[in-house]
Amino acid sequence: MSASFGVGAGFGLRDALDQYQGIGKADFLMKSPCDESFAILFGNNAELLAALQSSSQRRKYRKGETILNHLDETTDVHYVLRGQAKAYMLSVDGREVWLNEFNPGTLFGEMAALCGAPRVCSIAAFTAVETAVFRGSRFVELMRSHSELGIIVSGLLATRLHRTSQRLYMASVESVEVRVYLELFERSAPCAHGQGFSRVIRPAPVIADIARKVGAARESVSRIITALVAQENIRRAPDAWYLTDPDHLLPFLP
Repeated sequence: MSASFGVGAGFGLRDALDQYQGIGKADFLMKSPCDESFAILFGNNAELLAALQSSSQRRKYRKGETILNHLDETTDVHYVLRGQAKAYMLSVDGREVWLNEFNPGTLFGEMAALCGAPRVCSIAAFTAVETAVFRGSRFVELMRSHSELGIIVSGLLATRLHRTSQRLYMASVESVEVRVYLELFERSAPCAHGQGFSRVIRPAPVIADIARKVGAARESVSRIITALVAQENIRRAPDAWYLTDPDHLLPFLP
């Protein structure tokens, strides 16, 4: 898995050093330059943004590289600057089950910093990823000294808990068919394709990724999608998938 994202522009000394050391090596660190991307999550409080900037270091990960390991006792907190990372666990039969995804402007690793407990899951770069990294103890100090940061992190944790509870509920009471379509709907955006299709997923998703996200076997998800295509509820194009209006699909779901 891996993630890619970027702040700033141009090819400079850092880029040259990256190439020299092996592009994206996790042990390559440097102080974050002034970076507006902090404002995506943390707002426009200049004092808080300056404290976050001075307290963090920038770290790069290659696509597929592990960022955090399940049960690690590290406490670093990561803020995603570029790319996409995925949180996952392994099921009893060895399948990857995706728990969450982290895009630019999102935070992960704060639970270990706050609780002092081992990591509850693994996180890997879904594309090439770059993060601003905070030592856990320093991040907690910032939360104590900047109440605004504490409120932001509390809201983030509450939202994450709510989404996790919803996923657990769905996994326990809903069929794989329903979980697959809801995952597709969550990935999609409104479109004006016509011909009965009201939403689009672009770029076209990978079936194995959907299976990991809904916690089902790839073969099962493939059969469900094939059936939805046959029922003309999904139209698959090389670069996108088109979905019917959710109301049209209800009669086909168990």
